[in-house]
Amino acid sequence: MNYFCKKLGSIVKNILQRTITGIVYVALLVIATVCGDTYFAIIFSLILAAGIIEFSKLYANGTPHKWLCTAVDVLGGLTLFLSTFFTYKTGEETSPIIYYIPYLVIRPVVQLYIKGHNSMECLKTSAMSQIYIALSMTMLNHLYFKAPHLLLLCLIFIWINDTGAFCIGSLLGKHRLFERISPKKSWEGFFGGLFFNIIAALIIYCYFFDIAADFSIVEWTSFAIAVTIFATMGDLVESSIKRSVGAKDSGHILPGHGGVLDRIDSLLLVTPASLFFLYFTL
Repeated sequence: MNYFCKKLGSIVKNILQRTITGIVYVALLVIATVCGDTYFAIIFSLILAAGIIEFSKLYANGTPHKWLCTAVDVLGGLTLFLSTFFTYKTGEETSPIIYYIPYLVIRPVVQLYIKGHNSMECLKTSAMSQIYIALSMTMLNHLYFKAPHLLLLCLIFIWINDTGAFCIGSLLGKHRLFERISPKKSWEGFFGGLFFNIIAALIIYCYFFDIAADFSIVEWTSFAIAVTIFATMGDLVESSIKRSVGAKDSGHILPGHGGVLDRIDSLLLVTPASLFFLYFTL
């Protein structure tokens, strides 16, 4: 009984810390999605830049990371994100990739001036930061300009899944979901998050039908299920990346959540998966 009470107390303390941080994080993302284009561009640009910096530090693996490489990667990622943003905002017909070409040329050249590091490893880290972080976050522009309410709901579903999975997994989790990658994640937690997301989807469909008017109830519930699955996969992918370099968290900027990548890991897979899902349903 004492063990259960201590465990419950620890869980409650962790939940409170995570909740406070989560509320601030969710509030920022809500501001980004509902308060106008400027807020969206600024907030997600900062998140993108912080994510690339954390990713570069992770793969420095304890050695001093080369600030020049990281700076160029951040500028490349921001160029891709912001050029896409302004293309959607202004209706310009020029492809955003035109503005991204200088990064594709400059980054390999920069490597010529970096001494003492494996060039291939550095370039692979930079390429992955662009594919994994910059490209995924650039896709947010499509959701924001084409279906802003769905972007907000993606974020809400991710948060509900994270909270539900943590609560149910902490109390009832026994069967490991992917022990080799994340020993604490359980099937009980996964189905807990899935259950809460389905309930949330049904409530939204029944009481806020205008939001889901373009979907049938089956499509809308399937969307919530898809977000749950890819949010979980996104978390596992980031855990795999951290485990490969022996890190527990991607950073320490967010109390109870680790770093920025620890917070957006789900979003990095949910965004492209949502676009793919919506393409075949809308």
